[in-house]
Amino acid sequence: MINYELFRTFVTDMKRIVYLITILVLLTGCAKKKNSRYATSLNESLHFTNEVLNRMTPVKDQGDSETCWIYAMLAAIETEHLAWGDSVNLSPYYIEKMMEQEPEAPESKRGEAATLLRLMEKYGIVGYDAMRSVDTPAPRYVFMLGAEYTPQEFARSVCAPGEYLQLMCDDDKPYYAETELDTPDNWLHDRYLNIPMDSLFAKTERAVRQHHGVCWCDEGHGMAIVGIAHDDEGRKYFIMKNSWGTDNPYKGLEYVPFDYFKKHTVSVIMTKKAYGNFQVTPSFVSFTSKPAAASASRILSEVAQSLSALALARSSSTISTTLPKASSRVSLEPDFSAFSPRMSSAKRCMTSFSSLKQSAQMVAL
Repeated sequence: MINYELFRTFVTDMKRIVYLITILVLLTGCAKKKNSRYATSLNESLHFTNEVLNRMTPVKDQGDSETCWIYAMLAAIETEHLAWGDSVNLSPYYIEKMMEQEPEAPESKRGEAATLLRLMEKYGIVGYDAMRSVDTPAPRYVFMLGAEYTPQEFARSVCAPGEYLQLMCDDDKPYYAETELDTPDNWLHDRYLNIPMDSLFAKTERAVRQHHGVCWCDEGHGMAIVGIAHDDEGRKYFIMKNSWGTDNPYKGLEYVPFDYFKKHTVSVIMTKKAYGNFQVTPSFVSFTSKPAAASASRILSEVAQSLSALALARSSSTISTTLPKASSRVSLEPDFSAFSPRMSSAKRCMTSFSSLKQSAQMVAL
């Protein structure tokens, strides 16, 4: 017979070991290394054929700093803009300088890619040419095309609030729900959408093939994914833009095997557009079982039907105080074409709730 008490003790000890290993990896830092642990340096004799190589700004060098997360996320934003035909080259030193104003920031200046988005929204960003060193004063204004902007205004033009989606995979937490990323580097306590690894991998590959900028982090380092390649044996790799300068066989790029990505990924960040069909799971629902998903579908159906009735009442300038009883047979997609323009906001609400219902039904299948 199984000794369950002994088994629980074993599991607890294993979790502690994993946690200590993670801390050890983090303590090794993401500063520039003499040798990479990725395929580029492990086997320099490999020959790669690039299937996709997206546009990017020049490779930068973080030196001895622990700020790879800044370089990686900014590189992803830059590649995203280059795909639109809009060239931006952003200064990592500005964000590093702004960290001095954050009371919770660690002395090591470590962080997660999501930390960059938070700091950028708060303090703004400037161009690389405006600040090429952390020792120089931070510019108060950004000048572009004859116009003057604050760093915050400039930041909103290159990265709108809520534009990017933070993703993770943790088998011990509910899927399709937002949860805090459990790592010391997440000192702002940002929350990530937790999805299965197969989905995370598929979303990442599709985003890269569609030329989106993607930021990737493993246990100790972060880089921007800029392409996909395969070797002569047919093994596939993500091409990543590193921030350790250009002194490697591929001028600052790293070839990371798909298998490594699946085993070691901590987080991935991409735009919601790149993710596609993004829906937020209500915090009171965990899609971990078919009954839960079915319950979520029913709840969303009732809410959507109520909004539909309210919208239709408002369109005729009469607000009803009694809403009809919800029914799963009533359509969630009413025809708004015959009503006034003020119905547009109601239509957007209806579309969002309909998408949520469809997501719940898909999980239930």
